[in-house]
Amino acid sequence: MIKRLNLSHSFAESPTLERVYVDESEFSVPEGLKKHRLVNPELYFGQKLTLPWMYDLRAFASSKEIQQNPELKDKAERIADLVLSPEYQQLQPGYGVMKHGSRYYVIGWSVHLPNYTVPPQEKARPDLLLALEMMAPFEVARQSSWFRRAIDFLESHSTSRDTYLFPRSWMTEKKTGYWTNGAYMALEENRQRDLALECESTFRLLKIKQLAGIRWAG
Repeated sequence: MIKRLNLSHSFAESPTLERVYVDESEFSVPEGLKKHRLVNPELYFGQKLTLPWMYDLRAFASSKEIQQNPELKDKAERIADLVLSPEYQQLQPGYGVMKHGSRYYVIGWSVHLPNYTVPPQEKARPDLLLALEMMAPFEVARQSSWFRRAIDFLESHSTSRDTYLFPRSWMTEKKTGYWTNGAYMALEENRQRDLALECESTFRLLKIKQLAGIRWAG
């Protein structure tokens, strides 16, 4: 984890986002992968990608060793600051493809934040809650307009009992899918109860507030 932190920080410390991609015409990218941009091979020398993965941000946010060490925490904050920049968010989701030997592979799992440019609406994606939970431990994230705008939107779903009730579409539970995309949001065993969605919604926002150090007024 520390190796990933240092590697991602080496890029975040002096980002060259304009050099993330290279001209595909100089490479033999398969036709089926040409919808993806080709990431600069210098950024994954020895198969060690210097661009941060979503896994990285979740790990840095959850690690006590990193969060309680001022030097390591500063590095994690710098990476989070990079992720929150418009330049980073304008990169291709998933980054694109990488070349390994004579073959090409889709990289995937960049840290693209839901509703970064568009304010959240009732049809917000379920992964917005997961993204807020991931970014809440970072001070730079808590101070961002993206985070504050999303929290204000979630607060608008408070009930008269000082709990929260989100649309059921935010709390999906699918048979297949990726957890990071919000495919498995269920917490209650019996989701048919009217109270189940309210309990799940309240837990989700209180967890985000706890990680962000925001006091619950309920």
